[in-house]
Amino acid sequence: MSLDRIVVLSLAVMFCSSVESHATEPIQDWKENSVTKDWYNAAAGLPWRNHGGDWRDADGRPQGPKPFADAVVAGPQGGQVIDFDITAMVKGWLSGRIPDNGVVLRSFEGGQVILHSKERPDPAVHPRLIVRTADGTRHELPATDDVFTHNSTSGSLWGEPHLWVGFAMLKFDLSRLEKDAAVTEAIMRVYPVNKTFRHTVLGVFQPDLGSASPSALGGKLKGLAESYPGDKGLARDPDVLMVSDFERFDWAKSWTVDMNPVHLMPIEEPGKLGFEPLSGKALQGVIPEGSRLGLNLLYKFADRLGYEPEEIYMRYYLRLADNWNPRISGGKLPGIAGTYGKAGWGGRRSDGTNGWSMRGSFGIIPKPDNPAHGLTPVGTYAYFADMPSRYGSAWPWARKGLGLLERNRWYSIEQHVKLNTPGAHNGTLRIWVDGDVAFESDEIMYRTTDALKIDRIWMNVYHGGTANAPEDYHFFIDNVVIAKAYIGPMAGRAVESQ
Repeated sequence: MSLDRIVVLSLAVMFCSSVESHATEPIQDWKENSVTKDWYNAAAGLPWRNHGGDWRDADGRPQGPKPFADAVVAGPQGGQVIDFDITAMVKGWLSGRIPDNGVVLRSFEGGQVILHSKERPDPAVHPRLIVRTADGTRHELPATDDVFTHNSTSGSLWGEPHLWVGFAMLKFDLSRLEKDAAVTEAIMRVYPVNKTFRHTVLGVFQPDLGSASPSALGGKLKGLAESYPGDKGLARDPDVLMVSDFERFDWAKSWTVDMNPVHLMPIEEPGKLGFEPLSGKALQGVIPEGSRLGLNLLYKFADRLGYEPEEIYMRYYLRLADNWNPRISGGKLPGIAGTYGKAGWGGRRSDGTNGWSMRGSFGIIPKPDNPAHGLTPVGTYAYFADMPSRYGSAWPWARKGLGLLERNRWYSIEQHVKLNTPGAHNGTLRIWVDGDVAFESDEIMYRTTDALKIDRIWMNVYHGGTANAPEDYHFFIDNVVIAKAYIGPMAGRAVESQ
């Protein structure tokens, strides 16, 4: 049997019953080669809220008007310098009061100004930060990253000899300064090109990365699971339709097993592939080298319940193994759908009458120079009634950096779909990661006819597109719950919070 026909699943059994938790900070940082007008970190799937870029002013207001420092540019400027006193900002970086994400440089009166970038052959005109400390030491720190955005292109404008301001971002390496350094002055110095400018005011602002308005729900919700520590007895809750925790030998009876063949392989080595239990057994899957399919379980509502709902919640736990390393293509993750075998996947475009789907998705792990290197960007791969192209739309789970997953860590992922009034943009998709809202929209048009409902839970893990996995990629699934109300993470277990 050829390799691309083999789907390997196993029940992973370990003897301890909890996972050591650890906290990590959300990734809210940028690299010059990943900044565009739409993304502050395109490789990590982290978008701006506003096209062109987001900032906070000196009073902490999003898109506010008050700069930390400003300068007037007018007349011929070649050979001159522009200095900004950003002492307060640098002190904030060193104390941790302000995120050390560099600066936004904006023109907020007049037109654009053109500056020399760090790519200019002459290092004498590179942007720099000049810091003086109380002991009389002068530190000159060249820019490590500089980039600008422009509405004329969706690409990243880095590596250019000029910075068009506009909207530009610069970053400096403060590692030469002690965290408790007594900074007395910090001047950001930039050099304009040899050109005459009309009166323009440039201002320095703080990059506003990864923040989001509060969820429409107001905060964390009390879920069904909260009343059932360890999910014990959760299956008996009247709002719960199905629980699959893979503890029983006949676990597959809960599902329509849409695979051929299915192999079960016990894991015998404690810690193999980085596995630690969530609670007893877990389902291990693999996307085999040279193949694309890793998992394809279905729960069809009409078969199991005799009807198809218009609103549903689905929670599952996901753990990416040691060898999870998508580097040539992203792919698909579990989600909710109403495809009816007609439309909503594989380029079968949804038109409002034939089908839809909201599978999860994963992206390529960012390269080593990216702050999100080693993390897997995840989101939703959406087919819906008024989709703009033949293939699905990618919606990153970007709120608070929650859609960036580590290896060897259990995540609670919950998805909620409420179908729209046919023809109206009032359908809901909401995603929680470890109980925090990672994505939400109440403006989706799934359908134009009430003949389309929710026909399945689609437990799908797939590499591509069309590219085969270059090596084995293992993953673990556990404690799948389908319900009529919000479920929430498993109670009685410490969350490995981001």
